Amino acid sequence: MSEIQQTQDGATTSNNYPVVMIVPTNSHPPVPDGQNMYCLADPDKLDPNPNCPVIQCGGLTFWVYCYNDNRLSMSVVGYDQHGHQVKQWELQGARYIWQINVDADQKVVTFIGQARHSVVLSWKELEKPAVVLEDVSSCPTNVLFGLKMTALIDPDHLDPSSKCPVVLFGDHFFWAFSYVDNRNSFCIIAVHQDGTMCNSFELPGSRYIWKIDVDEANQMVNFIGQSKQTVSLSYNDMLWPEMRIVDSTSHPAVPAGSKQTTLSEPYTLDPSPGSPIIVYKDYIFWAYSYLDNRVSMNIVAYNCAGKIVKQWELPGARYIWQITVDRNKKRVVFFGQSNKTVALNWADMLID
Repeated sequence: MSEIQQTQDGATTSNNYPVVMIVPTNSHPPVPDGQNMYCLADPDKLDPNPNCPVIQCGGLTFWVYCYNDNRLSMSVVGYDQHGHQVKQWELQGARYIWQINVDADQKVVTFIGQARHSVVLSWKELEKPAVVLEDVSSCPTNVLFGLKMTALIDPDHLDPSSKCPVVLFGDHFFWAFSYVDNRNSFCIIAVHQDGTMCNSFELPGSRYIWKIDVDEANQMVNFIGQSKQTVSLSYNDMLWPEMRIVDSTSHPAVPAGSKQTTLSEPYTLDPSPGSPIIVYKDYIFWAYSYLDNRVSMNIVAYNCAGKIVKQWELPGARYIWQITVDRNKKRVVFFGQSNKTVALNWADMLID
């Protein structure tokens, strides 16, 4: 079993998976009625701790509360960036949070309380899309030409709303724009938390956003507009492989027989200080070469604890220098020496 230890800086490659942060206990957002914030310094005593563990995952922060009636339960509450409550679970069997552990192998989060009693939540519960309300005036402005933001108070009238439902999933906010030409379509714009527009989807069949529902059973997000017309995106379509540049020396343990070689450009052997990697869902993908210098790449998937979970040998290129993501063909292309390429389909990169 591999556990992620508590961290002060939260330096991770992706927000798709849960990370434990230590924060001041008194910095919590508004506590739900009938609950209170009490964090233990020691699980065998009732001394309060001035610092408390929380979970950050997919743009939300999850605090753990106890109940005023002292029931043996924990309340796990997820807040958006504005401190608005968007998720909540009651977990029976423990109270008074002391410690949180994240298990990257089993994909569960364990909340440990008084007398070391514990309760668990699966990553899937924490990672599900959340619907948050944002001011219409805060919508992205650097979007595709021909789009407009129109949110309705009532689906059967054209009265505009000052608030807009937005989906928060993984590292991204998903905004439902309409078109200036008034076609009956939404354009869903995916915006990274740093404000960068990353992807877009045209969904014919509705316009003028009114409401967003998350269908957990079918793993779909429903965008509901004028006259309650509804269009949908699957969870899988809303998360795609993303290329990041990281320090070439920051790779996890390299598999036996492989080596990490990143070129600064394809026609020399000059090493690059930065290496392209792929982040997709809960996994990080590095492109290695082989010690015997065969013309192949070894694509290695790691979980967030740095454990190897899958490998692919792709003959035809070596010495990575660039990675591109082809959204039309749904594949990732790895460029190596002399600009030779190998590729993986997105479907092949789905590990669970």
